[in-house]
Amino acid sequence: MSQNISIYQCFRGKRVLLSGATGFLGKAIVERLLAVEVAQVYVLIRASLRQSVSERWRQSFEEDPLFAPYGAGSDPAFIDRVIPVEGDVGKERLGLATETYSRLVDTVDIVINSAGLVKFHAPLDQALDVNIRGALRALELAQEAGAKCVHISTAFVNSHRKGAISDRLEPFDEAIAGSAYPRERSLDQEISFLQSRVSELEKTETANRKSRRRLNERLSDAGRQIVDQRGWPNIYTYTKFLSEFNLRKHRKDCRLAIVRPSVIWAAREYPYPGWIEGARNIDHMILAYGNGDFSRFPANRIHSLDVIPIDDVVHAVLASAAGLEHEPELLVQVSSSDANPMQFKQLARSAYQYFSENPVRKSNGSPIPVKPFAFASHWLFQLAMKFRAGIWNGTEWILKFPPDSVKPRELTRIAAIGKRNLEREKEIFELFWEFCSGLRTFCAHTAIDLTKSLPEDEQAIFNFDPRSIEWDEYLRRCHIPSLTKEVGSANVQNGERAPG
Repeated sequence: MSQNISIYQCFRGKRVLLSGATGFLGKAIVERLLAVEVAQVYVLIRASLRQSVSERWRQSFEEDPLFAPYGAGSDPAFIDRVIPVEGDVGKERLGLATETYSRLVDTVDIVINSAGLVKFHAPLDQALDVNIRGALRALELAQEAGAKCVHISTAFVNSHRKGAISDRLEPFDEAIAGSAYPRERSLDQEISFLQSRVSELEKTETANRKSRRRLNERLSDAGRQIVDQRGWPNIYTYTKFLSEFNLRKHRKDCRLAIVRPSVIWAAREYPYPGWIEGARNIDHMILAYGNGDFSRFPANRIHSLDVIPIDDVVHAVLASAAGLEHEPELLVQVSSSDANPMQFKQLARSAYQYFSENPVRKSNGSPIPVKPFAFASHWLFQLAMKFRAGIWNGTEWILKFPPDSVKPRELTRIAAIGKRNLEREKEIFELFWEFCSGLRTFCAHTAIDLTKSLPEDEQAIFNFDPRSIEWDEYLRRCHIPSLTKEVGSANVQNGERAPG
């Protein structure tokens, strides 16, 4: 982008509608929007079974120290700047009351859609409602309001491809190259097909009077089957892929920016170094390593892991909105594997150094020792897991007929620990192999160009050039310490819906 842009000029005094506002990325966006002096941020919040919208707003914003510098908890006028709006992207017209919808159409200047169903194997109907239809509903409100629209996707929409992934806006026919997507089927036909599978299963399960839990299982299985056939790893990345092209097809004269972050990690500067909420994807491997659960990982030591600090992502979102002053459509990949790759050996070295100097402690206070990371090829790692599984299965068999020299209680305890560690290792591997395989790199040319288009003072404040990240320093100063302090558990989760 050759034209100059300004984040301050784009946002100062403007009104923004933000979905997914109570999630990790959403809260970071709200903090930066307040920093650039927006007039108001309307935060779309859906009520949960346990909390009302006002309770969720209070917990996420008014009571969070992150927003104290902007008057949260002390200034009653804070609610006039960060305004809770009850809604749900998974419902028609964003689940907004008619009066509220009309008010937003009359006042909003920029719509940022940060909501998404991130669960890798979500029920197919939910993935459709949130990731495809929900994104379209946000775009439709922006169209009616004459507002810009920024849609937050994921770099892993291209998980069906290998090599260097371009940040060029491609036609649909080019984007499906390398996949098993049926070439004769249009985008609209594919979305209709997904809906027809949902309708078929809903009709069958209703006739059989099955529970909603059983229906969700069938819908999840249907999604897995479809993505396996198409060549994507999960329904999350596939529905996000379809959503991007659905938005581009229906945007008409609405200015649209699509932002694709890779794996989002702790902040490097804003709101403060190391700020993080919860663990995601590869974080669980780091935590499990620190807890002494395993020290082997199926990756090539020189392969890169594409991660990006959350403040880089937020700054790219803001700059993308500013870039729409000159371009009707933008695609921005916020990633590091092409411009400044972090190799697995760097992560392994930093994790070993950190946990050696700051060990996790057992309940009795004794430190948990860590070993240097050992890397193994994919097939060798699987072979080792099968071998270890055979050992523990054999141990269980011996315990059925223990000889006099064997102490069953002690051996049972050892076997239980061994099987637990093996299952943890297997679970992490199966969930996150897609992020660790080194099969692709994501180009960040547009992101770097956007950074250069900002004034010099804004480049310093809103830096999101991945080439400026010093990985060893970032890992030991920001990400790993904050991860162990804020999360402190290696429980493996495969994602959840970003609130909104």
